[in-house]
Amino acid sequence: MSHHVTSGYLPLVYAAITSSVAGVIVERSAQRFPSMPALVPVVNGIGGNIGTVFASRISTSLHKQRGRFVASEHNLSMIILLLINVPIQVGFLALRREFDPELQINAMFLVAYTGATAVHGLSMLVVGRVACRWLWVRGYDPDDCVNPFITGTGDMLGAILLAIVFIVVF
Repeated sequence: MSHHVTSGYLPLVYAAITSSVAGVIVERSAQRFPSMPALVPVVNGIGGNIGTVFASRISTSLHKQRGRFVASEHNLSMIILLLINVPIQVGFLALRREFDPELQINAMFLVAYTGATAVHGLSMLVVGRVACRWLWVRGYDPDDCVNPFITGTGDMLGAILLAIVFIVVF
């Protein structure tokens, strides 16, 4: 039990700091783009979820195969999780538009938003893959440590990418 308590501090501190930075970015962007904050939880939530699901698969594989990592075994899962991200994001955007007529969705916004969410999702998958292997090699159980790294990075990256989309398009 004490190993779990002591090994969990760094990931939690990292997640707290990066999520706080994300909060500042969203707060400052919301002053200029009032529709933006409503999109942040979906961008970050879906990207973070696919990243943590992928990391869980990798961690299970590392435990089953005693640390042997075969990248090709996870490539199909990575592609499927990334492809799931895009239609959900576009569907949410369409639904959001129905409830918020002030949200201006044009072709440029749709392309930029979809691209940003794809970059975010891919980044979360890469963070999950790299963090699992990095933690495993250093003697940490990825099941205990990887999720705060993914969610913290995802919160910050999602806020940055969404702010860039709004700045470029509007």
